[in-house]
Amino acid sequence: MNDLVELLKHRRLTISSVESFTGGLFGARLCDIPGVSEVYRGTLTAYNESVKSDWLDLDPIWLQSVGTISADCAKALAIQGRLRFHSDVCVALTGNAGPTALEGQAVGQWYACIALGERLIEISRIDHLERNALRHHAVEVVALILGEALREVG
Repeated sequence: MNDLVELLKHRRLTISSVESFTGGLFGARLCDIPGVSEVYRGTLTAYNESVKSDWLDLDPIWLQSVGTISADCAKALAIQGRLRFHSDVCVALTGNAGPTALEGQAVGQWYACIALGERLIEISRIDHLERNALRHHAVEVVALILGEALREVG
């Protein structure tokens, strides 16, 4: 996460996150880094479907049709989060950390989307880990993928 913050600073990019199953963990990990206020705009923990629709203007009927645990939902969260936070980058994570299947999605299924400017980087994974290990793992995976994308930008 330290490297990610340094890359964002170097490129003068701001970051935000919209998180569901990770419960704000991505944002909390960013806040562990001294000096992150140069780049960090904030996090919306949108754990409940109504928060996703009310705060991010996502149509509740659309959300029910695609599911809150879906690639489409992650993409919408990232796009809307970037707009709402006025950030250059927004990371969105949604998934099923268990203990039971939800919306037809297996425990361990998670989706993320990184809105890096107009570019969207979509991630779909299923990892068979304990609930909190899964949350931490997802945050690390997304941070690594975002770091790689920022290095590619130059």
